[in-house]
Amino acid sequence: MAKEFVRKAAGSSHLRRACMHFATTQTIFSPGNHYFCPALFPSPMSTLHIFCPWHEEALASGLPHFTPTQAARRMADSLCTLPAWWAKSGDTVWVPDVPLRFNTDNTPGIIFTSRPDFTPITHIDAWGWNLTLRQRLLRMGCPERLLPSEAYLQKVREHSSRRSTSMMLRTLQNEGWGCEFRSWWCEDEAAVREVVAKHGGDLVAKAPWSGSGRGVFRFEGENLTAWQRIRSTLHKQGGVEIEPFYKRLSDFAMEFRLTDKGAEFVGLSLFSTNEAGAYTGNLVAEDERLVEELCATAEKHESGSANRVKLSLANIRTALTHALPLQFSSIRGYAGVDMMLVQLPCGSVALHPCVEINLRRTMGLVAILMRRHLPTGCSEGRYQVRPTPPCNTEEAHGLRLTPEGMPFEACLLF
Repeated sequence: MAKEFVRKAAGSSHLRRACMHFATTQTIFSPGNHYFCPALFPSPMSTLHIFCPWHEEALASGLPHFTPTQAARRMADSLCTLPAWWAKSGDTVWVPDVPLRFNTDNTPGIIFTSRPDFTPITHIDAWGWNLTLRQRLLRMGCPERLLPSEAYLQKVREHSSRRSTSMMLRTLQNEGWGCEFRSWWCEDEAAVREVVAKHGGDLVAKAPWSGSGRGVFRFEGENLTAWQRIRSTLHKQGGVEIEPFYKRLSDFAMEFRLTDKGAEFVGLSLFSTNEAGAYTGNLVAEDERLVEELCATAEKHESGSANRVKLSLANIRTALTHALPLQFSSIRGYAGVDMMLVQLPCGSVALHPCVEINLRRTMGLVAILMRRHLPTGCSEGRYQVRPTPPCNTEEAHGLRLTPEGMPFEACLLF
């Protein structure tokens, strides 16, 4: 069975980070064992939660038998406990078959295991659904009743393509939003060259399925390396999205849930990325505070633009609430629409309403859920995903959300 040990807390009642230890109690999960974190009132309904950040890689392959890259596997192992922060008491979180050190004080009633018992499970909540995950669960003994069909997952793959982004942008432009922006979907080299010939300049190419900045690159004119990548993407994935390069001021997203009744707005996400385009973190605060931050950024670059941006946010939210169920009528679950605050060549600030659509859970959605974990009296914090820093790092109070001693960590700082 799993083995538990306790470190004595020192100093502040808040969890002061020292030597990468955010908390006072840790648990070692032994490979192949189940660990149940006690709770007073276990839930009669049980959900299995799975974190699979290799979702886009699996979509790109389109195969049921697929091995994610080493980088994606390391991320999956490092952040495997993340779903425990939105799971309910009595739920199960799948973790890899390796020893893990994780504080369970803040996740009562959660079962952590690499070999789930599917008998009591009534639902599976995956980070993202794809054929590869379906096949893995079948090999683990999961009954068909808990899994989406192959036909449905083919629709998820089709709708997750960046072709859907281009389609949604055109839909929003028909409603009068984002008319300053362009996106071209190309299925052969001739179509790409036609875009370059007509529009030229600084362009960005995007593979249909890619994540964390991979598969996205700038190019101009006859750059040989870029054209080799474009040809490779066309050959492997059957298409490529081309758009102008924009001067980005802020990255943000609107998170929705697609149900039988339509699209339900979940919240706003204001996030940051590194130079390679990989996600690094979110500001954790209520929507009103995030809107203030976006308006302040707009005002800094164009005087008098704050009110225009605030109005655009409200109107685009309404437009997407109507447009998402129409374009994704057969899809159920979360839908995150990435957006940008952009400074146009003329100097004015504009809101790009549809940079990318993710038909899965997102880190922005995690940040929204993290609001409930801020301490009393604390109105905002910072959710971060990063390579694990050296053990002598000192920083603000926070919660470690993932196992200790792994290549990456997720934490809530406040």
